[in-house]
Amino acid sequence: MDKPLVTVGVLTYNNYQYIKDAINSILTQTYPNIELIVSDDGSTEFDVKEIEKYIFDNKGDNIKRVLVNQMKKNGGTSKNFNYVLSQAHGKYIKYLAADDFFIKENSLINLVEVAENNKSKVVAGRCPSYDQYLQRWEWTYPSDDNWRIITNLSKWDLFGVMSEFCLISAPGVLYQTEYLRNKGGADESYRLIEDWPLWLRMIREGDKITFTDDLVVLYRAGGVSNGINNEAYGRHQIEYADVIRNESFPYKKKIKRKYYRRAWFSERKHRHDGIKALYGGNFNLIQKVKLELSYADMYLYYFYYCIMKQIVERGMRKKKKIFEVGIITIVIGMCIDYERIINLLNMSTVLLEIGRLGVSGLIILGGGMIAVAGILYAIHVVKKIGENIGAVIYGWK
Repeated sequence: MDKPLVTVGVLTYNNYQYIKDAINSILTQTYPNIELIVSDDGSTEFDVKEIEKYIFDNKGDNIKRVLVNQMKKNGGTSKNFNYVLSQAHGKYIKYLAADDFFIKENSLINLVEVAENNKSKVVAGRCPSYDQYLQRWEWTYPSDDNWRIITNLSKWDLFGVMSEFCLISAPGVLYQTEYLRNKGGADESYRLIEDWPLWLRMIREGDKITFTDDLVVLYRAGGVSNGINNEAYGRHQIEYADVIRNESFPYKKKIKRKYYRRAWFSERKHRHDGIKALYGGNFNLIQKVKLELSYADMYLYYFYYCIMKQIVERGMRKKKKIFEVGIITIVIGMCIDYERIINLLNMSTVLLEIGRLGVSGLIILGGGMIAVAGILYAIHVVKKIGENIGAVIYGWK
């Protein structure tokens, strides 16, 4: 049976030095029916004719159609994403950044087989991430723990988890083209983040994502979203916060309190980091202090939920035992007749003093343990009050 045409779209912007690695990984795919579209988002250095010549000089019979395009001006990742979608003829479409590449020659055929066998509209695999020189493995995205989470959650729990941060790796995803068009493609109000708002919309609307535990594309770190404190990084962080605010917050009543709290913290943190990256270098001391004070709630959240809560919860689980052991310790201390024991054994007065101190120590230790249990209980009460206040102020339902 003939294999359906698959469009592979390579999105590039100012990463021309890596583009041939991406193209070579497509040309060597064993999949027999590929449409290749390369679209540059207005880079300062991009030679359309050179890329076309390279593809035609090296392509095999599996490449059925080629389009190389350069936008007249930089419009953002989402606009470039949608341009490729508008030009695609394939039943399926697979996007690839110019600095990434397929890991295996059968990566594409494996994704298509999963889609065909499951009648899937979206298939998501996994991607190992390396440093930009491909010398050091950094992580696999999603991680093993996160993979187990996203593949075993209900609709709104998955939406809740995905509201904090994106757990689906864009380079590992294959879309059914017509489905993606019907969804409207990427939301161009987000200039840099084309994938995460789309997936949140898919999950909200109950669309199924088929997950396959297969390593699909090697993801090269070092781009805009990888923690470089420059203007592009700052704008990406602020847009990240905008995604959470616009795509998650309106649905807070649908998700569990813990997911909304984490999403709230993530939104605050990314907006704070984005503002610092964009403007922090020009701030004077007073402006820097004002910025940090305006995000005091974020720091309090971090101190409580990320530090104190871990300590308190461990103590909470054991507060009853701490109380019981404290009572027993006091009872033992009060019941020991150390003077009689020492007199019966005809021992020295020094041992009498040691015995007196030992019994006093037991009683004090027991009292201390009871006090700790009481403090833990009081913290538990304060914690509940704080969470209820947070529910009223921030909507932590």
